[in-house]
Amino acid sequence: SSLGSIRRNDDWEVASISSSPEWVVELRIRLSALAAGSLLPRIALRAYDNAPERWMTWPLPPVDVPATRLERVPDLWVPLRTITK
Repeated sequence: SSLGSIRRNDDWEVASISSSPEWVVELRIRLSALAAGSLLPRIALRAYDNAPERWMTWPLPPVDVPATRLERVPDLWVPLRTITK
């Protein structure tokens, strides 16, 4: 991973491992970071697929925005929120 194997701050932690043929990413977010009234954290993903040799993004950027810009425009990312059952 270009981010390194572990990244963290007070509210979140990301860890990844890679081997042939897989890449696993784990994201942990402190529940208090998703509390009502706070600015919700957002997430977007961009990963390279060796076959068929292309970049994939989620969420898909608007038609007029190149996929490579997705990671630089947090307003396009999906806000995280808790789900109550």
